[in-house]
Amino acid sequence: MPTLVRNRSQQPGSKEGFAHSIEVELLYREPPVADWSRISGEGTFAETDRGAVAAFSAHELGNAESRWVVELPGSRLDDGHLRAAVRQSWSWPEARRVAGELRHRVTIRDLRATTLDFRLRLRLMNQFVVAATNLSRPAAIHWVTTEQLVEPDAFIGSLEHEGPESLYGAVNVRLFRIDRDENDRPLPTPEIIMDTLGLTAVGLDDFQIHTREYDPHDVGNYLYSVSQYAWKKGAVISPGDEILGIDGDKWRCEIEDSLVEPERAVIDIDTGEPGLAGRKR
Repeated sequence: MPTLVRNRSQQPGSKEGFAHSIEVELLYREPPVADWSRISGEGTFAETDRGAVAAFSAHELGNAESRWVVELPGSRLDDGHLRAAVRQSWSWPEARRVAGELRHRVTIRDLRATTLDFRLRLRLMNQFVVAATNLSRPAAIHWVTTEQLVEPDAFIGSLEHEGPESLYGAVNVRLFRIDRDENDRPLPTPEIIMDTLGLTAVGLDDFQIHTREYDPHDVGNYLYSVSQYAWKKGAVISPGDEILGIDGDKWRCEIEDSLVEPERAVIDIDTGEPGLAGRKR
């Protein structure tokens, strides 16, 4: 049963959920051995209370403030660390099995990158993760910001297929099945909530759909397509706009509080099904 958001202190429409640092973990069965200085000639190393840190800057972009940091040495995974990600890693059927074999991680995060255009920010993070993946050969990649595991070769392949701004990993389409109401009584017809996670993190709006009529596979593909559109065009979908739905009908968009954690404002796409939209509002 998902953690539904029932009561909240912030105002609807607040930009909670923006990620001041995007975080990705490379996961391994054995401690990784890699010469991280090979990622970039701009790499610098420093000692911290958590160990060594390799930091790489974007001087070639005229932005010396932004950094991509690798925390070294890698740390052991805590029990339960990947529990949420395993539940929502729909693009990788083997995620649960592989997760049980993983014991070590290296964390990558960007710092002071929020002033970059969101497209450039993702492009650089993708390129950095690819370089680190090719160097250290992890068994899995954990996009912490979007709560999902992706298969390394599939991630690299997505950039070759979709380009350097591929949303594979950076945006997660999540599925939650609802079979009981707020009073824990069985629903006559099960419902699903599906949303995106990752767009709000870079300053756009995530999307959500609450439905009992549509197939999760179709809704998932639809939400990913809408995410790609928003990524290319920017924040062009506004409250009150109507967009083309799965069957060609027009679906109305409104800014709503997310139905499922993490708490954030999202663009709710109303499929027009009776009894669902009213419960959201």
